[in-house]
Amino acid sequence: TDADIPWAQLFISLMLCIVPCCLGVFLRHKNTERRYRGKFVWEWVEKLGSAAGGIFLLVAVIIGCADNEALFNDASASLWTVTGLMEPLGALAGFAAAAAVGLSRRDGCTVALETGVQNSTLAIAIVELSFRKGSERDVVMRGPLAYSLFYLVHSVWLVLLFRRVIGPPAEETEGKALPDSVKKIAGGTGKPAVDPRSRV
Repeated sequence: TDADIPWAQLFISLMLCIVPCCLGVFLRHKNTERRYRGKFVWEWVEKLGSAAGGIFLLVAVIIGCADNEALFNDASASLWTVTGLMEPLGALAGFAAAAAVGLSRRDGCTVALETGVQNSTLAIAIVELSFRKGSERDVVMRGPLAYSLFYLVHSVWLVLLFRRVIGPPAEETEGKALPDSVKKIAGGTGKPAVDPRSRV
């Protein structure tokens, strides 16, 4: 089925998601001293955003599946196969690419999670805000909803795999000198005030 894509609405919906993310990056960059109850302000915002995102995803999947019975009745086997393999294959490709360029196991786990765990919440939000209820929206929504069902399962075991099995504990990298590439980005050879390496 061909869908008439509303590009203007898609752009507006995307901006509604991207602008708050940019504000979060700005807050993370600027908030280096002020704390509340022992935590930086950005840490509280991160926790609140994560909780809100998790609740939204769960509610969106439940309502989306209830409103789109065709997802289970008419969705092809190829759709279920692609959406089911997308996250594990993405994580595998990210980890392999990280190993190929010489990143540590810990950094490789971070890359794997970032490439494997895609933002299905963003996709659902864009579709909901951009397409009116009807056959077009139902067709477009099938992919994000099917992926979200697998996401709820894959995300749990992937995070456990990379945090507990593949990735080394945090103590193994504490106090080690930063790579030369990171030092150059930091603007010198000394250690920056905040270690920019991601924590898995």
